[in-house]
Amino acid sequence: RRVNGVGTLYRERGRGESFVLSSWRWCKWAYFVFDILVAMWLRYYLDLYLDVQAMKIFWDHGDTWFFVSNFGGIVLGLLWTAVEFYKILRDEPKDALPGWQVLVVGLLIPAAGLHVTYLALLSLMMGVKHRFLYISTLAESVLESAVSAFVQTYAVVFHSKRLLDEDKFDLYTSIALSFVSIGYAFSALDKYDGGELLVKVPGLCRGANAKWWCVFAFRIAEVTSRATSLALFQCVWRPWGIMTVMSADTVLVVSLAALSQMTRGSKYSRGANRLIRDNLVYALPSSICLMTPMLEKDSPMTLPPELYYSLRLVELGGMVALMGWSLQWDLDAAREIFQDDALIVSAFVLSTILMIVLGFFLRWFVAVRTLLEAPVEMWHMRPFNVTQQVLRNRILGVEAGFKSRAWQSEQRRIMAKIQRAPHRASHLQHAMLRGDLPDMTLAEWDARFL
Repeated sequence: RRVNGVGTLYRERGRGESFVLSSWRWCKWAYFVFDILVAMWLRYYLDLYLDVQAMKIFWDHGDTWFFVSNFGGIVLGLLWTAVEFYKILRDEPKDALPGWQVLVVGLLIPAAGLHVTYLALLSLMMGVKHRFLYISTLAESVLESAVSAFVQTYAVVFHSKRLLDEDKFDLYTSIALSFVSIGYAFSALDKYDGGELLVKVPGLCRGANAKWWCVFAFRIAEVTSRATSLALFQCVWRPWGIMTVMSADTVLVVSLAALSQMTRGSKYSRGANRLIRDNLVYALPSSICLMTPMLEKDSPMTLPPELYYSLRLVELGGMVALMGWSLQWDLDAAREIFQDDALIVSAFVLSTILMIVLGFFLRWFVAVRTLLEAPVEMWHMRPFNVTQQVLRNRILGVEAGFKSRAWQSEQRRIMAKIQRAPHRASHLQHAMLRGDLPDMTLAEWDARFL
């Protein structure tokens, strides 16, 4: 009787485990399908459709400049996608991607973005998110959605009295979806696969957990504050207000990013020029949103977030001051200019407050050293690039300039001893050579010789 009872118990337990495992598999499959079909495919084509609708509105109203600018953003997005594909093919082994896939994608890119449909179907059939699908939707969101959002936001402010209500609704919908697309693209830096594909630095989040949703909301607030503030400023200081601010921003951010990366590279790596070459390109999108992982306590690619957002707040204060000076601090004049733009003004105020609150929360309470929290496979997935080497050395407190040159002979001596028994485990090597080693922690030993 006891044996039968135990057998019944194990059978019920086996059924429960099978049910839990099947449920887990269905949840993973549903999340994968949703990510492919909704977050990537549907979002991309809905954004493209709304951009075409906005261009039609601009054409009907004779706004050639807005039409050309919006169309130029779409073309630039496709060109950047092609460049990102080339970079992947250049860095990957020759047999990593089948040649026929590369050929079909290359032929479909000019055909109104049909490459996204092809890559989505290919991902569903393979059961794995195709690298080209991920990089194409993210790259085009960073450039194409940014141009469209800025142009359309200013168009709504500039032509608020001329536009019909249905035209305003279409433009507002397109702007909102563009903000979501840009926020999704920049928040992908804090995802493990997104950071690896975009900037070769895997992010902290392995999925859409609470931390990532906080970053996502912060990025939407950031780009909303940026676009609405520039549109309102341009409305007062046209025709060159937005161009002056963006040009000054780009020059300042690129200069400070180059200085920051040069300082980090000379102190924590052996090649400051290589660090600047790899990361300076990310300073250009930072004139829209800061191109760096928000959940990384360090500042791996461009500027320290604390410095960048301090400059952003100073800039917002300066823009408000200049607008007030231009209007002679007359509230009636401000009401007359912005009488039909209450939604844009409200979006600017609310998004700026949300950006400050979420930014403070993320940097002070959520951000961590990503390398210390990374899964084990990241350490042997591929050799660390120069950005990850700097992050590692800053964690260990290792200055790799003069100190590494002085260590070269010492490292050769230690490596000669390790190579006498190359199959011995790392901790055993460290234990045997401990008496002959300089003052070195186990973490530093692993970082140098593992």
